[in-house]
Amino acid sequence: MTNIQRCITMLAVLLSIILIGWLCNEHNNVHDILHINHAAAEPTYTSTGLRMLLYNMEGALSNQISSDQAAYYSDKKIICFVRPTINIYDDNHSPSWMIRANTAMLARDKMLYLYGDVLINSLTHTTEIEKIKMHNAQISLITQDITSVDHIFLYGRTFYATSIKMHGNLRHKTAELIDQVQTSYDIHNIHEDN
Repeated sequence: MTNIQRCITMLAVLLSIILIGWLCNEHNNVHDILHINHAAAEPTYTSTGLRMLLYNMEGALSNQISSDQAAYYSDKKIICFVRPTINIYDDNHSPSWMIRANTAMLARDKMLYLYGDVLINSLTHTTEIEKIKMHNAQISLITQDITSVDHIFLYGRTFYATSIKMHGNLRHKTAELIDQVQTSYDIHNIHEDN
C-alpha cells in the first residue's frame, strides 16, 4: 500500500508542477513578450534599417521610429526593435523629444516598452528638462504618458535629480519623481541665467 500511496503522491506533485508551469505561461504580461524564443516563434517579417512613421488622427506626423533591426510578430501583434531611435513631434509638427534604447517593443495599443540604456533628450528649449536616463520605461505614443519603476536620472538646466519611480508626460513636458528622490541644484547657473 505504501508504494501505491507514494506513486499517487508523486503523480499528484508532477501534475501540480505541470499545472503551475502552464498557469504561469498563460499569465505572461506584455513586458515578457520581448523575450520571445525566436526558434519557437518566428516573426512574420523582419527588417533592417527600418524607418516607421506614425500619424495622429488629424493626419499629422506624431512619431518616427528608426531602428537597426525590427521583427513583426502577427500572432502577438507586436513589433520588436533593436537599437531604436524614436522622435516625438509636437503640435507644431516639430520634433520635441528624441528617445533611444537598446531594444523596444511596440504593442497593438501603441504602448512602447523600452529596455536597456533608455535615454530621452529634449530637442527644444521650452522645457526645464534636458535629459532623462533610465534602464526601462514605457510610453504611450497616443497620450505621451511615460512611466518607469527603475533608477531614474533627470537632468535639467539648473538641477539634477534621481529617483526610483517616475510618471510624466512628454507632451506637457512634465516629470514627477515619486520615490527616494534626491535633487541637487546648480546655484551658479541660476545666477548666470538672470
